[in-house]
Amino acid sequence: MSQKRYGEIMRKVEDALADHIAACPTELITGVPVVKGFQLDDLPSERIEIEATEAVPEIVGSTVLGNWTVSLMIKYAYNYKDVTRSAAQAKASELFDLFLVPDINNQLNKHSKVPDFAVYGGSPNEGESMGTGFEPGAVKSIVEDAHTFSVTMSATIYCRPSGLEV
Repeated sequence: MSQKRYGEIMRKVEDALADHIAACPTELITGVPVVKGFQLDDLPSERIEIEATEAVPEIVGSTVLGNWTVSLMIKYAYNYKDVTRSAAQAKASELFDLFLVPDINNQLNKHSKVPDFAVYGGSPNEGESMGTGFEPGAVKSIVEDAHTFSVTMSATIYCRPSGLEV
């Protein structure tokens, strides 16, 4: 497997989550820029970051099935001089709440503008038996540097970003 295929999977997941954030009505994080993937550019002091950190294909024997498990981080980052701690916590909560809804699979699939992308999982009556396609993980507060703090939620997403040859 080539690194390009992993990068393509990861980019598709990042794009799909950014589409979901843009499609959902928000109050506190409206206008906060969304940064996807690893960036070395100058970043806005207040931002939402989405970074897929690992993509693992589902392989049975020597066959790649096309399903992927992608680990990611969703982060609200801010300059502590510009945003109070309580305001930052409220913004991070609003951001994370966009993903902590019962029908997250349907919402991600509906909002995504990424071609050949689908989150899978859900109830057995939807034809899937493994549970949610988006599993939230730990939420952490992190000191990024001398001026930047962040609140980060780790997550795992189970998806079928097809369109790539296997």
